[in-house]
Amino acid sequence: MKDDDIREGIRDAASITRYIVRRFLPAVLSILVILVVLGFILQATGIINIAIKRETIKHSHQYVEGKSGFVTQMINEYYELDTGIAEAEAAGQSGIVKAKKAQRKAVLQNIHRQGKLIPSYQRPEDIQKFLDTHPLQF
Repeated sequence: MKDDDIREGIRDAASITRYIVRRFLPAVLSILVILVVLGFILQATGIINIAIKRETIKHSHQYVEGKSGFVTQMINEYYELDTGIAEAEAAGQSGIVKAKKAQRKAVLQNIHRQGKLIPSYQRPEDIQKFLDTHPLQF
């Protein structure tokens, strides 16, 4: 008796599934085709491309501004380390001098790495000047 009930339930579920697929699948496919055709039309007329280009330019400017700000902060840190090295040398603290020089070298490497991520035609002049006047030394 239980097996017959299970089989009947499976048949009912299969019947309902076939009905739903036959009834709604053409409508879903029609909507999908309409959306794809509409997308092609919008892209062909350039409406979508203009919006995408505007977003790309906006994000590009934000990227450059963010990177430039970060590199500028690191340049300031580099100069602060220079001052700290001079003060430690004047005080005769050779251990601190050595540590600050290692830190300054790491900051300089990071400035070069991050600075090169900004496209050269968009790189701010002060950052380019710093990169030119402070080459990496190995």
